[in-house]
Amino acid sequence: MRDTQIREWVQSLFASFGEPKRLANPEPLRRLHAEKRYTEMVGLISDYLRLDLQIRVGFVNSGGPKEAPAWVRGIGPVPMFGTSAFKQHTVEVFFRKSFLAEATFGITVIAIAHELSHVVLDAVRHTHRKQEEVVDLTAMFLGYRKFYLGDAHTTMSQVVDDYELLMKFVRQTVPEMAKVFASIGEECARSAGYLSKEEVRYAAALMRT
Repeated sequence: MRDTQIREWVQSLFASFGEPKRLANPEPLRRLHAEKRYTEMVGLISDYLRLDLQIRVGFVNSGGPKEAPAWVRGIGPVPMFGTSAFKQHTVEVFFRKSFLAEATFGITVIAIAHELSHVVLDAVRHTHRKQEEVVDLTAMFLGYRKFYLGDAHTTMSQVVDDYELLMKFVRQTVPEMAKVFASIGEECARSAGYLSKEEVRYAAALMRT
């Protein structure tokens, strides 16, 4: 675990934003998600993050960064937070329809909070605004850490369980292939997110203190 790096990143968020924001209420978001009202979810989360600028939401079948489930356009840079130019500025948030069709409630919230945290960090000119791990930490810091603690890695849990069973079978039957399957397992673990489960827990503990 990158404990020293995580601690430094979290400290930089304390320096920029003061105390961590209280946890966001999940219930209004849960109702919107159940009704597939994703644009309104974006609006609710942006309000909680105090992003009083113009936000357009798009749902696409293709385009954007390769394999990214969601992305934001219109940053780099955003006008400084709190200025009249900021309020008039427009950013666009895109979501792949295939992602939304499969994503759980918690994963959807994390995706939205992550993309909007890009805007937050850009608007305050944060030193680490281009560091994806810091974007996740910012979403946690600004009220969405409970989602990261409970949902960020749930989509990989069955994959991991199945992989462990497969590895046990491979070691017993074709041990010469174990190394190949091990490398596949490492790729699966990396694809779970920018922060490991242990790093999310460590960061949340730092934010509580």
